[in-house]
Amino acid sequence: MSIFKIDANSRLALGEQLWQLRRRHKMRLASVSRQTHIPLNIIDRIECGRYFSYHDYGKLAKLYHCKLKISLE
Repeated sequence: MSIFKIDANSRLALGEQLWQLRRRHKMRLASVSRQTHIPLNIIDRIECGRYFSYHDYGKLAKLYHCKLKISLE
């Protein structure tokens, strides 16, 4: 099993995209937390690029009706 580390710039870029999607959908953190069962502080850390979890990214993408595409180069 390979473990891939995501660099800080990638986490920040993805977090910013998720923040923009949340704002576009006019959703508050509390509402997103309730619907995804992800704690508020984790969503905040994800959007700031300080936390990475494929599982949580998937939940957020599903809530915002979008798909995540991750490519390795």
